[in-house]
Amino acid sequence: MQRSKRKNQWGLFIIYGYMVLPIVIFMFGWLRWYYALLFGGFILAAYVRSVVSDIVNVVDVFSKKDRKLWLAVSGISILWVLLAGIGGYCFQNYDHLYRNAIFHTLVDYDWPVISQDGSRAFIYYIGFWLPAACIGKLFNLEAGYLFQVVWAVSGILIVYGLICVYRRKANMLPLVFMIFFSGLDYVGTWLTNTGGGI
Repeated sequence: MQRSKRKNQWGLFIIYGYMVLPIVIFMFGWLRWYYALLFGGFILAAYVRSVVSDIVNVVDVFSKKDRKLWLAVSGISILWVLLAGIGGYCFQNYDHLYRNAIFHTLVDYDWPVISQDGSRAFIYYIGFWLPAACIGKLFNLEAGYLFQVVWAVSGILIVYGLICVYRRKANMLPLVFMIFFSGLDYVGTWLTNTGGGI
């Protein structure tokens, strides 16, 4: 029983950590240090309390018998993320022009990102890019792009795992649904013959 509880806490540590990390990075990158310490402390305290006290049975979908399934899901998720253009290792559609510009801005400029005259600030929903931007700042842009892939795959695996927990069984169906649900804009484009593609 104690071992099961430890497994649950590790699962919650990863799940909540994935959600909390971009918020903490934002606080320390965009707020004055004393506000960052204050609000960051509240967030971290809530994080620790949630990991310790929450009860989510993650053990059933992380058992040894499901190891091959998880390896397959991980491999497919990596391929899906790469083919989607994240990281720039495969074809990127026009959306990535804007996304890459946002990422370059976060890596190349000091935080908070503001114009030279101080009259304008960079405002966007940047949570996804912040962990990878930190890696890009510490090492280089290519390392940041690689970490985009790692971060995206991690998010997919977390969502997949939570769906399996909710359904109380682990199989490939949730991943298949996620992949095809996100690409149905192509079907509409093909049916209407409007060109844009994906």
